[in-house]
Amino acid sequence: MSDDKDRIPVATNGHRHPLKGEAPEPEPEPEPEPEPERGPTPQVSPVMGPPAFTPTQIAVGFGLVASLIVLLLGRRRRRG
Repeated sequence: MSDDKDRIPVATNGHRHPLKGEAPEPEPEPEPEPEPERGPTPQVSPVMGPPAFTPTQIAVGFGLVASLIVLLLGRRRRRG
């Protein structure tokens, strides 16, 4: 159970007696730590920008295109 120090007296609506005791003093907030210094940002050349697609995206795209081709060839084969 909580001690009297943990409880904060609050106003009531008349159904119960108010808590006795003083309100505890709020703990001081810790001072924010200064941000570490960052080195210079690497410059990206406009000619050599980041890659447009990652290898995973290329593999997934190839898989989708291949599955569509197989699907279309399978439908065409059934009609023949």
